[in-house]
Amino acid sequence: MDEPTAALGVKESGQVLDLIRRVRDRGLPVVLISHNMPHVFEIADRIHVQRLGRRVAQIKPGDHSMAEVVAIMTGAMDVADGKAVIADKGPRRRSPFVIPLPCSRQRGGSMASARRPTMTDVAREVGVTAKTVSRVLNEEGPVAPETRARVMEVVRRLGYHPT
Repeated sequence: MDEPTAALGVKESGQVLDLIRRVRDRGLPVVLISHNMPHVFEIADRIHVQRLGRRVAQIKPGDHSMAEVVAIMTGAMDVADGKAVIADKGPRRRSPFVIPLPCSRQRGGSMASARRPTMTDVAREVGVTAKTVSRVLNEEGPVAPETRARVMEVVRRLGYHPT
């Protein structure tokens, strides 16, 4: 299936994912092509990572985070002996997507200068969408137990509190 949930809403995407699960549970192989990492991690027993038209890795979702899989896709990481390692491509600049989160508990920062973490910060850290974080916090919709656990762990670690 090539991007089967791309143009669907949350409810319809959930129905498609349920259909894929039922087909898989009958023992039939399912090939899912998707850029939606939460869906891939929710459904797949293995992930073939493509980069520039070639398979660069075959991994199990439980062995790597979504952020690592995206890094492998983009070439920022390689897979060696089943473990993701930073690709050696010479000097690297800091990614513009890495946002340091000031916190009063880190390096003596004060609450006056600290920025409160947002739902987007949590989503970036976990490698899911803000909508998925919202589903976890509101206990709504289909979310894989592993994703739910990762979101809650990051929420606690960052000290995120919905307003």
